Amino acid sequence: MAAHVNSRSTLGKIGRAIFAIAMTGLGVQYLTFRFAGGAAPTDPWTPSGPVWASLTAAILLGFALSVAMRKYERELTRLLALTLFLRAMLVYAPGFFTNIRAPGPWTLTFELLAMCGAALVLANTFQVVGRYCVAVSLAVYGAQHFIYAAIVAKSMAPWMPGRIFFAWFVGGAFVATALAIVARKFDALATALLGLMFLFIVALQHVPRVIATPHIGKEWTNLLVALAMTGGAWIVAGSLSTVTDTGARKYG
Repeated sequence: MAAHVNSRSTLGKIGRAIFAIAMTGLGVQYLTFRFAGGAAPTDPWTPSGPVWASLTAAILLGFALSVAMRKYERELTRLLALTLFLRAMLVYAPGFFTNIRAPGPWTLTFELLAMCGAALVLANTFQVVGRYCVAVSLAVYGAQHFIYAAIVAKSMAPWMPGRIFFAWFVGGAFVATALAIVARKFDALATALLGLMFLFIVALQHVPRVIATPHIGKEWTNLLVALAMTGGAWIVAGSLSTVTDTGARKYG
């Protein structure tokens, strides 16, 4: 129930709301594609058929509704986490075995795994596992930003100067946050700043693209995934900022 959901701090509550908004947007994308012939969501949310699209929309919107109404929130957050995990493992992780050097399967698998981790933390279910899911995903993102810096730079807004530098900077921020979570040092601060960085990416990169090409499903999906990462980072930060009366960190 709502009382068991991990959103005690103000930042955690904001993250929870942003995460729910992102899932609502993805759910609406599925419904638009399924029933109105709109642009389909793209990776990591590409629908594999009408049944999957309808079921996924129901799970995403059910989660968002539970957050808004504060009813059955923990149960539906767990269901969302399970959905994200299964999609990562069944749809994208097998790509490792066909071409381990291809960046696509790594990116898509760990995008979903990071969101799964945030959902686990929010649901107060296997929180340590959830945080490590986020940390491992960030480490993979960081490595990719260094290995594929030129490709990452091309995806940035053309007006941005020093795009290679920013690709490295963002990669370094991912790795630093992953290390902070694992070492349990400055982890609340690191994840709070990570969420802020994702929010800047949403505002400076994804929102202008959606405005310029609102008919392209890929741009909407990219925006909503980045928004989910913003919320997920702040959910984790909120859970890490919770301390007991003796000053000991709660990990559970």
